[in-house]
Amino acid sequence: MPAAPALPSRVHGLFLALLCSCTCLEGTGAKLQAFISSPLQISASFGQCFSVQCEGYTAFRSGNIYWLANGTFVEDLYPDGAVIEEDARKVKVPGRHLLQRELVFRSFSEQDLHTTFKCVILDPFGPAQKTLTWLPPKEDGPETGGSGSGGLEDP
Repeated sequence: MPAAPALPSRVHGLFLALLCSCTCLEGTGAKLQAFISSPLQISASFGQCFSVQCEGYTAFRSGNIYWLANGTFVEDLYPDGAVIEEDARKVKVPGRHLLQRELVFRSFSEQDLHTTFKCVILDPFGPAQKTLTWLPPKEDGPETGGSGSGGLEDP
């Protein structure tokens, strides 16, 4: 049986660098794990225009933040732009990076209510995600007429 070819020195060096970096990071996962700090609970009425900000932290400069709608990118599920993501913002804070991204609803609809929106932060330690939760609309007291219901309750 012929001997297996030796690894090129570049591959061997890369393997050693990865092995060393993993060993150095071992046991620090709790401090380095990305997390989402926004509560992501909101009350909305049909036809309302509003935005939801997702905010979280990562230890890595290379971390990214984005929204998913039913497990796909927002722009793919909403090619008409009814729901869009604003540009991500990254701010260096002591010991970590703050990531922010807004999800904008141009006119909240029944489709939006039944869509699962997740905020995701992805970094070298893996993903952190949180699902947006819809709360019942807040009651402002007895209806005084003229405003219409516009709430999330079924007709």
